[in-house]
Amino acid sequence: MHPLFVRLSADLGELRRELREIDAAEALFDAQGGPLAQSWARWKALAAGTEGVYTGIEKILRMIAREIDDYVPDDESWHRSLLQQMALPLEGVRPAVLSPDTFRLLDELRGFRHRVRNIYGFSLDPEFVKTNLARLRLAVPAFEQDFARLAEAVG
Repeated sequence: MHPLFVRLSADLGELRRELREIDAAEALFDAQGGPLAQSWARWKALAAGTEGVYTGIEKILRMIAREIDDYVPDDESWHRSLLQQMALPLEGVRPAVLSPDTFRLLDELRGFRHRVRNIYGFSLDPEFVKTNLARLRLAVPAFEQDFARLAEAVG
């Protein structure tokens, strides 16, 4: 196995752990009930956790771009450019890293990450947080499958 995939597999394990922690926090908020169940702390914590896991996936994609593609986008919209690059095969180097479904999920989460980083916690819409947390729960296993497929193809 390529040394990059050994290192990135550890990062993927950290992402899974963070998602488990988000799930545990959500269960704790639900169990507390009352005002805490709908508080600023709940939505800010779940949004920050979701944003953090997405950022971890983006970090893995940047490492793939750097180590395998030998090119990391650095334009003004590099976050979107990186996802687009990873959704396309690189002739003679690697297959597409992201399936179309994974790309779609991650692109939505990219927009969520941007909003969470640029607004105050009290402005978070609980439905928006719930929707993106559900999206993250789909994106992580989809990304894991894409990552495993790439590791097998590249070696």
